[in-house]
Amino acid sequence: MEITFTQIETEDKQTVLKLFKEAAERISKKGIDHWQYWRNPPLEKVKWVQDGIRNNEFFYVKDGKDGLIGMVRILEEDLLYWGKKND
Repeated sequence: MEITFTQIETEDKQTVLKLFKEAAERISKKGIDHWQYWRNPPLEKVKWVQDGIRNNEFFYVKDGKDGLIGMVRILEEDLLYWGKKND
């Protein structure tokens, strides 16, 4: 299977938020209480998504048939989630 990465654009913000919500709902059904804020994200999480899209850090992951598999965010540091790191 061929995997491709496609840049997520500003107009895709609602799709990104929808994917986070779907992930939160899916893992909740498995009894995992992680990421549940994505069901109704607070403003800081929405801003985190907006900033990431604006900085070209979000990518769709697609299979060779243009089928959407998921998405990733690739960045140097993530102060909101991990805080300042020195390494």
